Amino acid sequence: MKSSCKTPVPALVRMVLAAICALPAMFSLYGCAPKSVPLGVTLDTPEHHVLSGMKFIDLGRFEDALREFDLTKRHDPTFSKAYVGCALVFAYQDHWDEAFRELEKGKALAGADEEKVFADVVAVRLFVVGKESAAKDWLAAAESAYHDAVTRMPDVSQAHFYMGMAYEEVGDLAKASVLYKKVLHLDKTHLREARAALDRIKRLKGNQL
Repeated sequence: MKSSCKTPVPALVRMVLAAICALPAMFSLYGCAPKSVPLGVTLDTPEHHVLSGMKFIDLGRFEDALREFDLTKRHDPTFSKAYVGCALVFAYQDHWDEAFRELEKGKALAGADEEKVFADVVAVRLFVVGKESAAKDWLAAAESAYHDAVTRMPDVSQAHFYMGMAYEEVGDLAKASVLYKKVLHLDKTHLREARAALDRIKRLKGNQL
């Protein structure tokens, strides 16, 4: 008796293989297959370059930081944080004309509250870095920027931390301690630095007894 199946076996095999090969395309069409995104695409964004630039500043790698901020400007010439980041680099390099020029550009371009707060926090940090080199009344200028930041976002721990540093610089340890403790209470960023600062203040007060 002849087989009722007219299709040769090799043809069936080819059909099965073709169906298997088509599955990834079908899954990707409906969003089921894992998507592979090149590393350069996910990291090549203005926000990422600014974040990298700020990390480079903390490491003292100022030229690397400037490179990141310049990349951000090329991506988006209106991205305010890139100019604000440049301002902080120039402050650390003691180039105050450039620092304030970039800071003002960043403030002018800042739209959302988050961008404005970023500029205010960096301004506080800038005045702490430069002190009298930045402005004769640098503490008052830092307090003004701090007030603007926490008025918009009361829980921005960076503002409290850097203003605490400003008070510690002028020897107002009571105000500094209040702000460092606020950083710990918020439990967001700069926790290790705030604890170290409070330990430092405690030791200093102990030595003054």
